[in-house]
Amino acid sequence: MDRSAAVAAIHSLTEAVGDGENVRTLRGNSAPAGSWIGRPIKRVEDARLLTGRGTFINDHPPVANACHAAIVRSPHAHARILGYDVSQALAMPGVVGVITGQDVAK
Repeated sequence: MDRSAAVAAIHSLTEAVGDGENVRTLRGNSAPAGSWIGRPIKRVEDARLLTGRGTFINDHPPVANACHAAIVRSPHAHARILGYDVSQALAMPGVVGVITGQDVAK
């Protein structure tokens, strides 16, 4: 397929999905009532991405003083976490804070 045929195919595809009717369903058996999980969601970004007009994080200039996050998980599946000590993490250079499950639940 040559370039013009590929572009035409993409444009016809984006016309088909670009009308806001492209719906995908996320399935979940344990979704809480009122949750978006397990419900159809309208995909509004498909046409933009398929035509090369999508923007990504690397397309933007860097932001000064941005913080990054790292998630630390238990190495033991289905383990009951009885406690944790975040003092070593807070003492590391560059660390500005620690968020725990208790913080998120607030």
